[in-house]
Amino acid sequence: MVGYCSVDDVSDFLSFSFSSSSKPSSTHIQNLINRVSAEINRITGTAFADTPIDLPQIPDYEYHNIEFAYYWLTGVPIYLYRRPIVFLSGDGGDAIEVYNGSDYEDWLNNRTEGRNGDWWVNYQLGILFLRNFVWLRRPFAVRVLYHYGIVPIPEDIKQACIYKVASLVLSGEDRSVLLPEGTSNLQYKDKLEHWIEEYEKIVERYREFRVIGVTKF
Repeated sequence: MVGYCSVDDVSDFLSFSFSSSSKPSSTHIQNLINRVSAEINRITGTAFADTPIDLPQIPDYEYHNIEFAYYWLTGVPIYLYRRPIVFLSGDGGDAIEVYNGSDYEDWLNNRTEGRNGDWWVNYQLGILFLRNFVWLRRPFAVRVLYHYGIVPIPEDIKQACIYKVASLVLSGEDRSVLLPEGTSNLQYKDKLEHWIEEYEKIVERYREFRVIGVTKF
């Protein structure tokens, strides 16, 4: 996965140089960055990357029923489970497939995207709209694969990652990382509490809530 800050970012923040021989080592710091980044994903329910191809893809097909009426000029809405979303066609490995009565038909690569086309997407809200079809309500009529998350990585998410990693370094058993004195009136305990508080406030702003409904047949 993509780490939301770098070892150098943590080094600059703590005014301490990490290397392969330092204690903690640069490898240990990178592992902490990866762990904190995964934690941010879990809490927020989304992900972050500097390019769409680096965003995570859902692990398996997401199946949806045709449950809603066709809306004139918009189509049938399909509410995806995550957001924001990205569909990568071709080698990107994503899919929009619609059951035509005998098999799933590839709409992502073989149909036209657009409000006046066969399908279009509100990428920010995670809503796929399907158009130009005689719709029958049926279970598992649509299956999709997609990437999800925010591009590029926001600066405050980067800072949140730095705060949490720095707090883990200083609250660990190893005491070789010493903050320079005289630059702040805050003591270690106060600094750690402040960093964790800022981390939690930033991450909470990006939290996504998923509404789980009852599947209808």
